Amino acid sequence: MRFFNFLVFLLCMLFLVGCPDAHQIQVQTANSIAIASNAALPTLVGEYKQQGVTAINLSKTEEEATKKILAIQEKWQPIWKAWETLRVAHSAWADVLESNGDWLASLLALKNAYCGLLLVWPKEIPAIPMASVVCGVPK
Repeated sequence: MRFFNFLVFLLCMLFLVGCPDAHQIQVQTANSIAIASNAALPTLVGEYKQQGVTAINLSKTEEEATKKILAIQEKWQPIWKAWETLRVAHSAWADVLESNGDWLASLLALKNAYCGLLLVWPKEIPAIPMASVVCGVPK
């Protein structure tokens, strides 16, 4: 369902690209999202690293430290997957906005978004015919 919503969003972006006022609003919004995301990333990375350092420092054995690090990685996996999803979606949005109404470039951005999300969410994203050929990833 998430993928369907994402596709609907991208298709709406494709149609709105032709409207000058909507285009400028989207450019400003995309830029604001990029600025906010870029500002937030160092904080996330810092917290992730700090949790790892703390886990190692508080561990008495290497085995205990390894278990704690693996637990931290598992806890943070959804965050990094969400971050990568944001990156892929924003990149596709920016590509569509920069295409200046070029439908072929917009469709290429949509394909790139699909392939990027397929790498992040391989089990959640429904396969399309020839996805392994289009995206260059195994089934």
